[in-house]
Amino acid sequence: MATEGKDVILGGWGEETEATPEVQEICDKVKEQVQTTTGGTFTMYKALKYRSQIVAGTNYCVKIQITSAGDCDHVTIFQALPCNGGDLTVTDVQEKKTISDPIQPW
Repeated sequence: MATEGKDVILGGWGEETEATPEVQEICDKVKEQVQTTTGGTFTMYKALKYRSQIVAGTNYCVKIQITSAGDCDHVTIFQALPCNGGDLTVTDVQEKKTISDPIQPW
């Protein structure tokens, strides 16, 4: 789990944290879903920061840099529990964000 070693409040969103390789891997797995949602393709796709929420699975809201100019999308991804298949689903995309915009899930 990407929140390992952090204090986690069940049901509450955690602090904004630097993205880990695991978070980047999650983002890579849903890249096609994000492109379909936004109707575009990206010149880059780098997870910068994220927040997570433990529910009946895990929600991740990730700040993803999509251009070298600093344009970002905030992508919310739900990861089902392993006993439920562990599937990843994009549940929200906030477009036209910048590197300095704080992550505000939903």
